[in-house]
Order: sequence, then C-alpha cells, then structure tokens
Amino acid sequence: MNKLGTLDLSQEYHIVFFDETASKSWIKGSNIQPFSMSSADEIPLGKIKKAVQNAEEAMKMTKQERLMRFSFSVRNGKKRSHTESK
Repeated sequence: MNKLGTLDLSQEYHIVFFDETASKSWIKGSNIQPFSMSSADEIPLGKIKKAVQNAEEAMKMTKQERLMRFSFSVRNGKKRSHTESK
C-alpha cells in the first residue's frame, strides 16, 4: 500500500511548520507522520511544546480557520486573502 490515508507517499508536500518563526519546506510523503491528539502525549515537549499546542488547536479548526491562523503568509506578516477560491 503506497498511501497513508489520502497522502501519496511518493509525492512531496509543501509543509508549514508550527515553529516560533514561520518556516516551510517540501517534504517527501514517506517522511510525514499523521498527528493525533493522543500521539501528542508521546512527544517529548521541550522546545516543541508550543508547536504541539498549535497542532492540537489546528486539529479543532476547519480548513479555512487553519489558513487564517497558521498559513505561512499570515504568520510571516504578508497580506494575502485565503478566502478566495483557488
């Protein structure tokens, strides 16, 4: 099986990280692991505590709400409308 949910493991995905500073990268599907609230208990917090909190918050949001709160352009201070359909 070459899929993780609807994720194609042979493709690369543009990921925005929940870092303190907005950052993004292209990541191979095979290097992406699903996040769930229950898996957050297994993650050593240290420096990534805020990222885990943001991920838990994002899990409760609609796609539109996540874009308005966590997209790279919003977090990087660039003005861009995420309400327009693509």
